[in-house]
Amino acid sequence: MVPGLAPSTALRHFRYERPQSVSDAVAMLEGDGAVPLAGGTDVVIMRAAGTLTPRVLVDVKAIPDLRMIRKHETGWTLGAAVTMARFAQLRGKGLDALVDGAAVLGGVQTRSRATIGGNVCRSSPAGDVLPGLLVLGGRATLQSVSGSRTVGLDKFFTGPGMNVRRPDELVTQLDLKPSDGGSAFERFTYRSWMDLAVVSLAVRLELGADGTCVEAAIAAGAVGPVPILIGDAAAVLVGSRCESEAIDAACESIASAVDPISDVRGSRTFRLRVLRPLARRAISKAHARAVDGAVADGT
Repeated sequence: MVPGLAPSTALRHFRYERPQSVSDAVAMLEGDGAVPLAGGTDVVIMRAAGTLTPRVLVDVKAIPDLRMIRKHETGWTLGAAVTMARFAQLRGKGLDALVDGAAVLGGVQTRSRATIGGNVCRSSPAGDVLPGLLVLGGRATLQSVSGSRTVGLDKFFTGPGMNVRRPDELVTQLDLKPSDGGSAFERFTYRSWMDLAVVSLAVRLELGADGTCVEAAIAAGAVGPVPILIGDAAAVLVGSRCESEAIDAACESIASAVDPISDVRGSRTFRLRVLRPLARRAISKAHARAVDGAVADGT
């Protein structure tokens, strides 16, 4: 039993299934009380707390299609069961905001188990990879027996721990747009590792041949019920060379757009105070990476 948690009816027996294909997995999810299992890093805690009461756990980690990483003309496709540890292979591939978040999620053991699809479906406002997925234009494919649909992650999250996935659907892959620029993720925590973000921010910048920002995306986490894209702040940077004045204006726009709460991890005032320097650091890092990439390409 988890210390501090009372016995729960959630600690009852359940059936364990390990399908080898997506079609088998979604057929199993049609049953009442069936729950998909990817990394499973929160399953013990959620069962003990009574917030997860599966009759059937459908372990999808053995499905080959859910463990692939593929680059193509329209961007990247990541299988939903790809672990955080594997994202280290994508450093310098235009996905650094995602890699940054995956690199600080939990500890080594957690990163070897936690998956991209599991984190998306867990839908924590403080999820370390979610802001990066948002700025990289992430789209989730959801599969059921009746068919599939694709949902942009900016429309996927509906509240803390909540999203648009139906119980009979399985998130099979995440699609990300290609990026020739630079991106970065930064978070504030009280400890460097094994901690939840008090505030987090991801930035993606695309630069023109003259160094002017031609496209930008900014997303924040842990400052509201869901991680959010902040379009107005990103628009401030477009047309600039990301000089200090433009970054300052973007930081103020970010602070104006969010609505953080006060809780045990920090007050609303503290979160807003931390957000501005964190945003400056994330924008500056993304810009430096974009410049370095342009130099490497000879542009």
